[in-house]
Amino acid sequence: DTSGYILPAKEVVQELLLLIRAFVASSRWVVFSQAALLENPELKERLQGDKGYVNCFIYEVLRYYSVIPFSVAKTKQQFFWKDMFFPNKQLVLFDIYGTNHHPDLWTEPEAFQPDRFLDESAVGTETAPDTAAESITMQLMRVSLSYLLRTDWMMSDQKLHCQGSEVPARPKNGIRLEFYHEDFYEDI
Repeated sequence: DTSGYILPAKEVVQELLLLIRAFVASSRWVVFSQAALLENPELKERLQGDKGYVNCFIYEVLRYYSVIPFSVAKTKQQFFWKDMFFPNKQLVLFDIYGTNHHPDLWTEPEAFQPDRFLDESAVGTETAPDTAAESITMQLMRVSLSYLLRTDWMMSDQKLHCQGSEVPARPKNGIRLEFYHEDFYEDI
């Protein structure tokens, strides 16, 4: 721990699992940010010239695609919420995909529109990173986008479509890009 004491084994395992989960989720978000760029090539020029718009793009990727379409939790105690009773140890399903595509919350929820995040008030606490893992994920998305925006590449005939409500949510065959005239490493 921060005081130099050895952590209990259970806590170490939990921390390692969180770290592994963060990297797996990050790799999925990177793929989805690539898919979004491939499906919306008209955004490439704007992303190259407007670093602030990159954040809007990333927030929209996080909203539009669902790495985890739902989450499950168990109540620790009984309670009422909006006239609904939840007993102790009740399993509860959170529909993340549904929330991120709900027409009462989002204008044209099935459309990929990074401009919806130009107004900083649209970036609520539910989309802003609140953990180190989420911050790392966003940084990895920025780095991968930066690479894609600075290099020349093409994509062979592939189907990128994925069902956002499936588990795991991902393009069925991944994404295969062919890079050419790559001068990325010359700048380093």
